[in-house]
Amino acid sequence: MNKNLFFGLGFVLFTSIVLLINWVFNLPVKQAEKIGQQWTVTEKQLAVLQSMQSEFLVRFEKEEHVLSEEGITDGEARSVVRTIREDIDTYRNFRAISGNEEAIAAVSFFSSALNNYENALNDFFLIIRERGDENSGLIARWQEISSRLLQANASSGNAIREKLNRIKALENSYLLRNNSRFLEELSVAAEDLRNELGQVGDGSGITDLDSYLVLTGNLLAVEKRIGSIDLQGITGDVTGSLKKLLSARTSVQGFLIKAVEKTSLWWTLFRYLTLVSFTVVCIIGLVLITSLGITNPLKRTAQAMEKLAAGDLSENTFDNGLPEIRRIDNAITEAITGLNQKAAFARSLNEDNLALEMNLLGEHDLLGRELSQLQQKMSKTEELQKRNDESNMKRRYINEGLAKFADILRTNSNDINLLGDSFIREIVKYLGAIQGGFFLLNDSDPSAPVLDLVSAFAYNRKKYLQKSLALGEGLVGTCAKEKQPINLTEIPEGYISITSGLGDTKPNNLLLVPVMHENLLIGVLEIASLRNFRDHEIQLALEVGGSLGSTIIYTRNNERTSRLLEKSQQQALEMAEQEEEMRQNMEELKATQEESTRREEELRGIVEAISNTLLVIEYDLGGNIRQVNDKCCIFFGRTSEDMVGKMHHDVLEGTLVPDDQFWNTLERTNQTIVIEKVRIGKMEYQLKEHFTAILNRDNLVVKYINFITPLTDTNTK
Repeated sequence: MNKNLFFGLGFVLFTSIVLLINWVFNLPVKQAEKIGQQWTVTEKQLAVLQSMQSEFLVRFEKEEHVLSEEGITDGEARSVVRTIREDIDTYRNFRAISGNEEAIAAVSFFSSALNNYENALNDFFLIIRERGDENSGLIARWQEISSRLLQANASSGNAIREKLNRIKALENSYLLRNNSRFLEELSVAAEDLRNELGQVGDGSGITDLDSYLVLTGNLLAVEKRIGSIDLQGITGDVTGSLKKLLSARTSVQGFLIKAVEKTSLWWTLFRYLTLVSFTVVCIIGLVLITSLGITNPLKRTAQAMEKLAAGDLSENTFDNGLPEIRRIDNAITEAITGLNQKAAFARSLNEDNLALEMNLLGEHDLLGRELSQLQQKMSKTEELQKRNDESNMKRRYINEGLAKFADILRTNSNDINLLGDSFIREIVKYLGAIQGGFFLLNDSDPSAPVLDLVSAFAYNRKKYLQKSLALGEGLVGTCAKEKQPINLTEIPEGYISITSGLGDTKPNNLLLVPVMHENLLIGVLEIASLRNFRDHEIQLALEVGGSLGSTIIYTRNNERTSRLLEKSQQQALEMAEQEEEMRQNMEELKATQEESTRREEELRGIVEAISNTLLVIEYDLGGNIRQVNDKCCIFFGRTSEDMVGKMHHDVLEGTLVPDDQFWNTLERTNQTIVIEKVRIGKMEYQLKEHFTAILNRDNLVVKYINFITPLTDTNTK
């Protein structure tokens, strides 16, 4: 039998048996590891649940939207509880747990604690929804009635408004601090206001206030049911049930860890013992059938391979052996030679010598090709790093410059001249230029605006120069007229020169930047340098020029506001003198008006008394309703808009149907009394109605008024 086939079949058989043994004995270990991983997931879910509860409680204490879509919702909390319950079912079915009564009891207790926590959490969500916020629930209705009370009593007396403001302040304190003590004080204040409204006879205000008191009592009851984290109440139940759940987790964790460790340990031990026993038997058989002539050469080859594996690339001397072994020896020698060459190549790469070429050993020299590709990538990376460093430098230069000039503009925004001096000085320094100037547009004469040089700087000194240019005059005027930056690297002869103690020289670069604000020209920056400006420096100059324009507009607006303030103060003095004259005239008129005012107040009191006592409906000559009082709207449960413009029967839907004969008779007799039955909801009322015709100075009827007195309800269905 061919020895290659023999060894091949033997190796395949050995490998198959080893893999089979390993697979069979590894199944229980994997199941135990899966249970351990599942418990880790359960731990994370419990941590998530604890975090959710903390967020719910914190948001509740801060009076935020506890169940809003922006934060964690109750659905997410229930999903986490459901996931933990599924994990508990998995633990019950684990063989190492199902056979242990104590472990089963611990898992059952853990499941019961989870159910208790879920019930407490559901109670918490229900009470929070019942309580609500400014958009829903008790609080929304509570605030709605409070706002309606404030609007309805806006014109009431000072005492009522003060009590309403007191109630509103307590309401805001409760919403901000979430303290039920403010609700108790608010109930007392609201009851006091109700007594006050009862004295003045404001029926509609008392109705709203009664509803407000009922909602306040409901809120106080809800707050007591909610409780707090440390005291009794639903919040305390949630916290206590979570503590019990975490305590039960510890017991389950201990049983699970022991079960997983025991299962993994025993089955792993069995697997290794079986593999070792099988391997020993195979080795003994291999030794018996292997001749010494094969073993010794292989030992020497193995030693060489061990040296190679340890990183020793020194040359090796091999004895003669079988042809297959000699081929292995030759291959090892060639591999060592190739590895030495590759080590030298890698050493050159480590020394940043990227010019050395890699000689491949053959078509399938994978390591050689990888090293060659590594060399190419290192070259590209080096080039890319240089470009990134340059880009980061430019970006950092611009950002630091913007921050620097933003601080300058902020600290010198009260004086345009001081602002111009500071700005031109710092931008010349920051750009590495030699000199610069700031021309400000002077449009005091709209027909001939000019650019005035307000700030100049050269060689770290302020220059006191006076210069004005018309729009379109020179490079500065051209830049202002076109509203476009100009970057000159060829300066016209005699345009500008840089003077120092060593002599004069012409700058190499001249940069002119229009100072704009919303397409409005403010001025021009002129900066000269002995070197050429780079693109990012020009970009910085353009950006800070826009910021300078905005700051100048802001400063001008402040100065204009100051002038207007002085003018308004002068006008106020003049108006005070005129007011004194008017006051004297008003005192003369006051005596005349007092008598007419007294009569108007008497008539107004009579009208208000009727309006507060009776239901009043006003009709036109055709019998259409023109106006109704508030008491009538409240009684019939309809708004004024629903009643105005309609006929009497269309609104009241009672037994009285006024026709043309009815109105003609009323026009002749001027008044009549009618008893009418109407139904409002399930209640039937009997109304006594006094119809009266209103006449003008010529004794002509201009309208009809119906004074209605509700008698009593006659039937309830």
